[in-house]
Amino acid sequence: MKKIALLQYTFDQYVNKILDAISKSELSEPLKSQVLSQLDIVEYKGLSVIRLTVPKQQELSFVGSECFIRENSNTIEMKGPKVVAISKLFSNTK
Repeated sequence: MKKIALLQYTFDQYVNKILDAISKSELSEPLKSQVLSQLDIVEYKGLSVIRLTVPKQQELSFVGSECFIRENSNTIEMKGPKVVAISKLFSNTK
C-alpha cells in the first residue's frame, strides 16, 4: 500500500484521520453526519482523490457558534443582521 507522501500515512490511515477530524469537529448536525456519510474515493488521472460532498442544507449550519457564507471564492463569517437575512432564505425553501 502506498504511503501518503510527506505524511507517512497509508491512504486508509489518511482517510480515517479526515473522518476523525470531521467527527470531532464542532460542525452542526445534520451537516456533520451528511458529510461523513458521503465521503468517497474517486480515481482521477491515475490518482486517488478524496471527495467530500456537501449536500444542500435546509437550515443554517454552524461551526460551534460561528456561521459562514461563501462570497465568490471567499468564506466569510456572518454576524448579526446578515445571519438573520440569510436564515430567511432557508424558511422560504421549506
